[in-house]
Amino acid sequence: LGSGSVTAAAVGTASAVINGTTYAFQGTAPTSTVSIGAPGPERTLTNLAAGRISGSSTDAVNGSQLFATNQAVDSLASTVTNINTGGGIKYFHA
Repeated sequence: LGSGSVTAAAVGTASAVINGTTYAFQGTAPTSTVSIGAPGPERTLTNLAAGRISGSSTDAVNGSQLFATNQAVDSLASTVTNINTGGGIKYFHA
């Protein structure tokens, strides 16, 4: 896609392991691939609409969607830090 673009063989990615948990992916058997650049003169993909986010989605996500996810993870980190320093932990022995 575009002058000078170079493709490689389509490679499926079935899953990834994050912190010991395996996550399965959709769209794991691609029949072809699209390239928008080449090694060295890489290109960015700009003005991409937000893709659907679900367990079965094969849409691409854009920077704003990734930013929102990172914000949510960041807020959890501060909650965990607060819990680890004793803020809000209530334990009652039965």
